[in-house]
Amino acid sequence: MTTNAEGIEIAVEYETAVPTAGGPDAADFAIRRPGHATLECALYLALDAKQAFEAACGPLSEGDVQSLIRVLGDALYRTQIGSGVEPLAIQTIRARDLSDDQFDSAIGAAGLTKLPSDE
Repeated sequence: MTTNAEGIEIAVEYETAVPTAGGPDAADFAIRRPGHATLECALYLALDAKQAFEAACGPLSEGDVQSLIRVLGDALYRTQIGSGVEPLAIQTIRARDLSDDQFDSAIGAAGLTKLPSDE
């Protein structure tokens, strides 16, 4: 996905799911900007974050998890670069890192649906 943050053209490209040995779900991204070297980044979705999404949406397939990571990575990397922060090579998103709005936006952007509330 290419976007323009404060006049900076940024292409955040999801590359592939990353197998982990029973650890968190992860994906590799390439971040491209004119005049800069390509940044290769890995983004991990911590188990607590995955469990929070599953509590809200029900069981997630591997494809669902990768869709969430793709959406979260795009937002994270664009925000960091737009703020003048170079993304770290490896980052982990935990449940506490997401505001309620970010959480709900990620669900919608990933094409998931929240379970009906018990209220």
